[in-house]
Amino acid sequence: MRSRIDGTRAIGPRAVATAALAALSLTLGVLSLSCTGPTVAAFGEIDDVVVLVGEGASGRPAQLLDAALRADSTWLVGEQRFKTRLADVRELKDFTYRRHLLLLGTWDDPEMSKVVRSRVGGMAPGDPPTARAVEDIWGEGQVVMAVMAGSRSELTEYLSTSSHEIVDRLVSAARDRLARRLREELEDTGFDLDMDGRFGWSLGPPTGYDLHPGHEREGMVFFRKTRPDRTIFVHWTTGDPKDVTEEYALEKRDEIGALYFDGDQVEWRRELVVESVEFEGRRALCVSGWWGNRELVGGGPFRSYCFHVPEQRRTYLVDAAVFAPALEKTPIVRNLDAALHTFRAAGR
Repeated sequence: MRSRIDGTRAIGPRAVATAALAALSLTLGVLSLSCTGPTVAAFGEIDDVVVLVGEGASGRPAQLLDAALRADSTWLVGEQRFKTRLADVRELKDFTYRRHLLLLGTWDDPEMSKVVRSRVGGMAPGDPPTARAVEDIWGEGQVVMAVMAGSRSELTEYLSTSSHEIVDRLVSAARDRLARRLREELEDTGFDLDMDGRFGWSLGPPTGYDLHPGHEREGMVFFRKTRPDRTIFVHWTTGDPKDVTEEYALEKRDEIGALYFDGDQVEWRRELVVESVEFEGRRALCVSGWWGNRELVGGGPFRSYCFHVPEQRRTYLVDAAVFAPALEKTPIVRNLDAALHTFRAAGR
């Protein structure tokens, strides 16, 4: 998106706070200062996953899960949900610090059973086939998901019906882990309180985003980073729970595009995905789609969350959008989605 107020910055007594806010770090290559958790940061992209396969999961079970991980996104058509690498669980030491690990196996496999019981926990032989995600086992910022069943036949049947649900859970777990890290970095600076006092909410963008507060009196603030162009905006207005509808979210987004973003509009020729979700601990509507601007010949994916905060009597539209021609959108969008999930209304 291109903004009519491109390049504007916060001014006045909060300018220093704003500049520091824009410098919040997303870097995952730093060492943790924790004495109790991992001391090395996990590495890898947000759309990469290493699948470690136990003996009982080789062949058909591994193929089913790999196909679901590599399937095209419903929303970002033409892009795989994950880039995968399959390896034997006995190669675990070679992948210990990868950002996303998926352990696939059966309880009758001693090697996989040992790893899952000692490292993942919360699962045991005799349980029904299940998937469980945990964080920071070996590396800080890591998500490890175990998918286990009693036998190869049980595992195959489970994956035949549930592999896409498992992938959805992995996407959510990876997003939530990154969001918590961004939120912690924001709170460490204290600028969440600064934003609470100024806007009635706070949000922790990744590094390099500029804050544009010039329309805060109109209930509109956005963060922007270029190369490629990424925008996060927060819009709020006095409202009630009845506002939280698909029609309101899309009409409001088009209105915002016309007023602040050179006429960007929802691209109705592309598929829209509308879901009822939980956001900030309350019911929200999530709309994923594409925006376009025919005059400026641009477009790209967006994701919006629409929800009501009764304590403030406000209805919010929190949105992230990308303009990144010739680049893969999946990793950019997932990082933006994590940033959106750092949003907190003041007082929560």
